[in-house]
Parts: sequence; C-alpha cells; structure tokens
Amino acid sequence: MSFDFNKNAKKNFKFLKSINDDREYTLSSLKTADGNYLFPCCKDTNIDDSVFKKYFDDDRALWFHYFEKSISDATCVFYINLDEKNNKLIVDINEEGRTVTLISEDQLNNALKVLTKWCQTTLLATDIEYLPGKNFVYPEDEYIKPNELILTAGPLVTHYENIYCYDAVNNGWNNEWSKYLDKFESEFANFVGSKYALATSSCTGALYLSLLACGIKEGDEVIVPELTWVATASAIKYTGATPVFADVDLDTWCIDTEQLESLLTKKTKAIMPVHLYGNPAEMNKIMSFAKNNNLKVIEDAAPAIGATYDNKKVGSFGDFGCFSFQGAKLLVTGEGGMVVTDNEELFSKFKKLWDHGRVPGTFWIDELGYKFKMSNLQAAFGLGQLENIDTLIEAKRRNYSRYKTNLSNVEGIKLNQAGGNTESIYWMTSVLLDQNLNISRDSFMEELHKLNIDTRTVFPSISQYPIWGKEYKENINSKFIGNNGINLPSGVNLTNDEIDYISNAVISLLENV
Repeated sequence: MSFDFNKNAKKNFKFLKSINDDREYTLSSLKTADGNYLFPCCKDTNIDDSVFKKYFDDDRALWFHYFEKSISDATCVFYINLDEKNNKLIVDINEEGRTVTLISEDQLNNALKVLTKWCQTTLLATDIEYLPGKNFVYPEDEYIKPNELILTAGPLVTHYENIYCYDAVNNGWNNEWSKYLDKFESEFANFVGSKYALATSSCTGALYLSLLACGIKEGDEVIVPELTWVATASAIKYTGATPVFADVDLDTWCIDTEQLESLLTKKTKAIMPVHLYGNPAEMNKIMSFAKNNNLKVIEDAAPAIGATYDNKKVGSFGDFGCFSFQGAKLLVTGEGGMVVTDNEELFSKFKKLWDHGRVPGTFWIDELGYKFKMSNLQAAFGLGQLENIDTLIEAKRRNYSRYKTNLSNVEGIKLNQAGGNTESIYWMTSVLLDQNLNISRDSFMEELHKLNIDTRTVFPSISQYPIWGKEYKENINSKFIGNNGINLPSGVNLTNDEIDYISNAVISLLENV
C-alpha cells in the first residue's frame, strides 16, 4: 500500500505560511525535549535576514526556526522543501547566513527529532532527505533503542485544535455557545454521509439514547457481538432489554452473520453490529436480515470513523450510527461521541431525549430526558481533528500496511484483517498468538514491555461477565480471540522506524519461545 503525502504537505504548508497574528504563530509551534520551541516562519514573521524572504512565496516550502528561551534572536532555521517529482521532503539545515554557532549539537538533535516526527506524522512523509550543516551528522539510529515507552495509542494534535480551542475559550459564550458544536456536527454529518448528526458526551450515551429512540424497552432482546467493549451491551441493559450475544468471524472479528437467524426470537427488536477495531461488519447481510424481520439497526462505529463497506461509510447504514471520540480513538475530544441518522423522526426523538425531554424552543418538559451533551470547547477540539481526518486515517492504514509487510509471513501470529468489499481504518493493528506457543499471551506482552513496547489485550469474551444476570453459551471464536489477541502500538504518531523496531521485537520473541 502506497501513500501520497503531497496533499498533506501542501495543506499544512499553506496554513503555516498564512498565520494571521502572534497568537496563531505561538500556538502552531512545536515543543522540543529541551523545553525550547520550533516556531513556524511565515511572511509576517520578524526575521531580519533577507536570505529567508525569497522562499516565502514558494508553495513547496516551509520554514521553522528554533527559538531558545534565553536568546532573543533566531538560533537556527530549518527550510523544508517538497520534492513532488520524487515524493520526498528535503530538510535543509543551517544554510548560508544562518547562525549555526548559537545552537549546540544537542539542541540541533532535539529540534530535528521533533521536526522529523512532525514530518512523518502530520505530512505522512516516509522519505526525508537531510542537507545538514558542516558539523552535523543526523543520527540514523534514533529509534533503534527507544528511551521511552512506545504507546499503544495516542492522538495527533495540530495547529487547528490549538487555534479553535483558543477561540472557543475566549469567545465561545452566550450567543456563541454552540458555534463549534454546530459546525462540528454539520461537518461530521457531511463526512459520514448522513443527513443529521448530534454530538454527545460519550458513545455509550449515544448508543443508549439510540436504543430509547428506537423504542427498545424492558423485555426486548437486542443481538450484539460477543467480542466488543462492554459499553455496547451495557447500553442495552440500561434500557431494561436483554443483550443476546453472537459469535464473531475469525478473520474480521466482527459479528458472524451466519448466526443471526438462530438467535432470532419473538422478543428480538434490534441488532447492534460493531465495526471492531476499524473493520466494517457485513452490513449488506445485516441490513437484509433486519429488513426481513422488522428489526432496528444501531451501528456501534465507535472505533471505525472513516471505514467503508461497499464504498459507503460505516455508521450511515442503520437507523442510527454511533461514534466515539474517547482519547485513544482515531478522532479525539478527550471524551465524547456522535450519533448520525437519515431518519428525521428518529433524530427528533433522540434530540428531545438528549435535551432533558424538553419541548423544542421552550422550557417545558413533557417526558423524562437526559443530558448527554458535548461542550462547545470539546467540539472546537473535535473540529480541529476533523480538519485532519484524512491524514489520520491514512496514518492508521499506513501503520497496518507496514506491520503486514513485516509480520504477515511470520509463524506463530496472525494479523486481524478486513473482509471483502471493505476499507478498514485499522484503528488497532492486532495479532493473534498461536495457542500452541510455549509462552502465554500475558507473558509475551510482558517481554515486549521490557523492550519499551506498550501493548494491550484484545477485549475478552464479554458474555461471561456476571453483570448480565444470566449465563450464556460459550462463543468459541470470541473466547479464542479474547484469550490470545494483542493490540500492538497503533497510534497515528508512529513512525516507520518504530513499527520496524516493534516488528523485529515480535519476531525475535517468537524465534526464542
């Protein structure tokens, strides 16, 4: 799988070269490990040396200057050029006229480390050429032995989030209280391809209110996959209804559609498929089953923003689609979620429940409602994330592609994979350990942790939790995956060097067990 980072480069170059004021200039900076900053240069930046000025009109170029807190003048400037012909970024350091003597080798290393990470994550650049100063050699082995834990997940925060949140904090009150909420909801609906969207305090809340809006109540049954986060089934339990657990497909880890008919009873009122770890469920079969049996469909698309089935975004198939912006997800707002639908009647029911049961436009309450709203400040952050959504999705897919290249033919493990006619976002790249290995899943994870590699277990088989008040039959695939699955580091900030390091560690451990 190949990726074109030119569009990401052009987009970010344009933003950083048209900064409107000092506030944006500061908020767009990159902090280095030594506590200093890399500031983006633009036409209005106060740099005296004329050697820089001639490049500011170049659409293929961007400047950062290293600023040491104790020195008022620019201490080092980095010129980044986009070589579209060769799909390469060229970073020129300390060219003619620059104050190379005012920055130490350690400072230069710190700055380059941050700049490299930014180029790799924000621009999705895999091919970077350095034109260093005379006395500098770029450390090629920077990520061979990481000094810090490589985390399983983590967001990419850009200048967009900083600017929007700053504005929301200072101006998002009174008549402007919903400025970013309205825009975030509208643009998210457009992204998914749905008519309506409403931001919520969590995906769990979105699932719960969706069930209520669909009329799910005590005594009803809702079919749900066994392998998922507990919130999927908990939301059903909140309504008084009963979750009925289906097993999952061994390849995609999504609900096994061949089981649906056998789980159907007179009490079944809905089905809630989960697009697990960014892999789309088989929505055509699910929608056909639901239509034939007069069932509601509520998609738990919490980890799958941007994934597609049959060229259509997940979340847009069912009566409702629910998404999560929790801090480990693809798009984050700290906590939060979103519901989407094309059904105006259902949307009106949901919105009333979401707003305390209020009669629209009044303070009159004529039914019991809830307050599962997102704040305007969170929405400002989310809107910033949404500005960069294509880059985030590409980064996840690039991660998986790199892991697949490194690990697909390795004995003892098997990667999770998407089904046919789908495009997964691979929110998590996960592997199944062979159960015949001479090492347990948990011990394997402990060994990786010693190498500064963070991992986490795949969700366990949730029907076995005692909270449901009844015992369920064992679903073999769900139990097997839950006992042997590992989520590898999959954050959008991962570099190819880090993925290669992780892959080599996995291979080495397998060779020695």
